[in-house]
Amino acid sequence: MTELDSDDFYTREVAMTALINLPSLPHKELREVASVTIVDLDKKRRILQILNYNTSFRLETILYHLSTAISKSDNKAAFKGLAPELVAATAVIDVKQRAVWDITLNAMRHTVARGDTPILRTGLRSPSPMARAISLAELTKIADAQAQELIKPLLSDEDDRVRYQAAIETHALGSPDCLPTYISLLDSSFPYRKWGLYLRFRSIQALKRITRTDLGYRAGMSPEVRKPYLEAWDKWLKNDAPKVTLNF
Repeated sequence: MTELDSDDFYTREVAMTALINLPSLPHKELREVASVTIVDLDKKRRILQILNYNTSFRLETILYHLSTAISKSDNKAAFKGLAPELVAATAVIDVKQRAVWDITLNAMRHTVARGDTPILRTGLRSPSPMARAISLAELTKIADAQAQELIKPLLSDEDDRVRYQAAIETHALGSPDCLPTYISLLDSSFPYRKWGLYLRFRSIQALKRITRTDLGYRAGMSPEVRKPYLEAWDKWLKNDAPKVTLNF
């Protein structure tokens, strides 16, 4: 920010470019600086340009292209060891688009290496849902016996997408602990771009594979219509789940 006041044009240009590409840019503070009438007009113009380009959507787009490059590379082994950078990047980007979410999960699979367990442990505690999700996505492959205990708290995560990823990983471990989470996601109303419908559909498909029944539930049902089916699933979990043979 101080270099935006430099007398040297090139220095101001470099500082502006750096701020445009900064993931954790404090937008509120910059708007306050730009609103002060005594601010130099060139500095104000640069701040407004920074705010115009440094948006959540742009950062998501950059993450999408990065993850796509990793996922589609013919030399995926070259990216092994980059998991810390990917976790750090997702920790400061608010990912809303499912395409970005899915391709970043896929890219993570090509970056995790033995010895990354501490990084993934840290990622599980990140305030960012995307960072938590990609951290637990590969945990089962490198944390061995520790994985189930590390993943378990994420089964009740505040973000439906993270809970779903935790259920997937728990399911892969052959643990019935995934069942309550899958059932709770049958009522997901996650608000962005039909995420809720996607999570409900994937959860009932998982339950159907494990239990060989769907109890008549359909992912496209409205909240009012699906209520009795949710109650039926809760009843099944309490009364029938302990008695039946589950398909893991």
